Amino acid sequence: MTEADRGATKNDTGIDMQCFGSFVAEKRKEKGLTQKQLAEKLYVSNKAVSKWERGQSLPDINLLEPLAQVLGVRVTELLHGKEVEPTDTLTRDEIQKLLEDTETRRILVDAEIQALMQVPAQLSQQEREQLKGTKRKRAAWYVFGLCLSVAEMTFLFVFGERLGFTLFDVAMGLLTVNPMILLLGIWAFFCMPEKLPSIYDRVRISEYARGGFRMHITGIYFNNKNWPHITKAMRYSFFLMPVCWPVFFALFRWMTPEFIWLYGQIGLELAVILGGIFVPVIVMGKKYE
Repeated sequence: MTEADRGATKNDTGIDMQCFGSFVAEKRKEKGLTQKQLAEKLYVSNKAVSKWERGQSLPDINLLEPLAQVLGVRVTELLHGKEVEPTDTLTRDEIQKLLEDTETRRILVDAEIQALMQVPAQLSQQEREQLKGTKRKRAAWYVFGLCLSVAEMTFLFVFGERLGFTLFDVAMGLLTVNPMILLLGIWAFFCMPEKLPSIYDRVRISEYARGGFRMHITGIYFNNKNWPHITKAMRYSFFLMPVCWPVFFALFRWMTPEFIWLYGQIGLELAVILGGIFVPVIVMGKKYE
């Protein structure tokens, strides 16, 4: 490899990522570790380790010392991408200076955090056993709320005209809210994890994403202290909203003049959906953060 080629592998910090990756791969193999085993020791994904070894990214500074310990080398050697004399060392402050205040570092760290956010939290055997019973109770509550909601909607569809509602009003008032809330409730009751990945306890993260679900609230940082309270509050919301909304809809429609209902219905429905979901999250997130 020519000097020009080697220079192309360096990022803005001056660290040769190809040398870094080759050195990590070499030392990992000497230790008899697979990428997956190394990743498990560092609590990162094996994709992150693969990117390091291919020279596509660097680990966060907080991972350098643990990585060096696992590989049996010094941090200085990691940064040089080769074995060096013991006198050729860098302090932690010097390491930090190498890696901070660059756009490249920001991109690398963000990518690393995104990868760590997707690593599922590990539950103990006792926690898994408790979760089985808890899931059965949650399923029973969800089905109970679903049945109540369907019964209320059916009542309004059948007797709505006798109560002074048009079939169109009932359809627009109920079918634009309850099915959406009940659908989201499936995720809240059955898919929300009991624990967040450990990265949430080490970095201030204000978003959660899993599959097609994404939740981002500026100013609220999710962690394993407030997450149980947030998930509990969301389940209460997704149980109460579809059960209570048909009653609120009927009362609001009775008391609201026609022209106000015509222009205010959509705003009311959005307030119910967004407020019912995000207000409990914000309150619980702030209280137990």
